[in-house]
Amino acid sequence: LQGFQDVEGITYLGDNLLAVTEERSQSVVILPVPDRPGALQREDYASVSLALNEQGNAGFEGIGYDRAGDRLFVVKEHSPRKLYEIQGVKASLHGQLNLKIIDREAWIEDKGMASDLASVHFDERTGHLVLLSDEAKMILELDGNGDLVSFRSLWSGFAGLSKSVPQAEGMTFDARGDM
Repeated sequence: LQGFQDVEGITYLGDNLLAVTEERSQSVVILPVPDRPGALQREDYASVSLALNEQGNAGFEGIGYDRAGDRLFVVKEHSPRKLYEIQGVKASLHGQLNLKIIDREAWIEDKGMASDLASVHFDERTGHLVLLSDEAKMILELDGNGDLVSFRSLWSGFAGLSKSVPQAEGMTFDARGDM
């Protein structure tokens, strides 16, 4: 990646497209999966930026995508924690600019066990959103209404872990639901 600044998250959109987050600029950049060696130039790709009064290293951290619903979920790590839903991303790439940005803070405001948000994944099998907290060493699973369905500790002694996960910064699941 050339000309990109502080890339933190990545997700697959289908149709050979990726979305990456640039933390400091609070941008989501859409780009193709590379089909040959060579650098991808930042200025060549569409993006959306949400410069929401934040500065420094406290912008977008993680990103997940719901292919069936054409929805991106973007998390801001802390100061404050945020969860945004961006609807209509792929449709807008085909000339239909009809983006809708929803602040999903209500989904996370009562989830105090997650002191930060390092990553987000949309589970296409269940329709649930999975959030990762590095500081709390915790994974939270939310349903389509933002209600807590389950959680999992990443501390030693839980989930078969002999050691705590040292720095949980990202996650994804395979087609079987394995992390």
